[in-house]
Amino acid sequence: SQDDVRASEFTQALARDPSFFAAHVQLVKAHDTLYGITTDHTPERLAQAEQALQAVAQLKPDAGETHLVRAGHLYIAYRDYDGALAELEVVRSKLPNAPEIFALTAAIARRRGAYEEGVRNYRRAIELDPRNFFTLQQLAISYNLLRRYSEQIATIDRALSIRPDDPETKAARGLVYQDW
Repeated sequence: SQDDVRASEFTQALARDPSFFAAHVQLVKAHDTLYGITTDHTPERLAQAEQALQAVAQLKPDAGETHLVRAGHLYIAYRDYDGALAELEVVRSKLPNAPEIFALTAAIARRRGAYEEGVRNYRRAIELDPRNFFTLQQLAISYNLLRRYSEQIATIDRALSIRPDDPETKAARGLVYQDW
């Protein structure tokens, strides 16, 4: 998968430069995606994510990016929403305009059934990162859950303006009318 390739590329980069902080951060994200979102929900993959996270924390323990990637890890790997939100509070003081703060807060709110709060946070994330395709997709899903179909279509159209050939997003747009 693409995430396997990304993990491999970051591992290769770290073999050349073990102090490459950004590569460690991206490696945590790649392993978390493989563990929590794709089909590699194995103890080995979780251990790889944990090892990469330890390297991040050793290199820059107080960095906002460290707390941000830890928040994402807690959310994806453990579904520890309270722990993730606590890490995000630290990030807010260090990286107040990081769109990931708002996107992750939105995802947690949606998981907890607070759909309006999720929409507010996804919208803020998009204000900060207007071409983030994934966040636009997530906002569209939130609008669907609220049965706000015209806003869902507008959001999907915005996502399609970024990736016009994305088959999943094109199909999602067609399905809105079925739900409506």
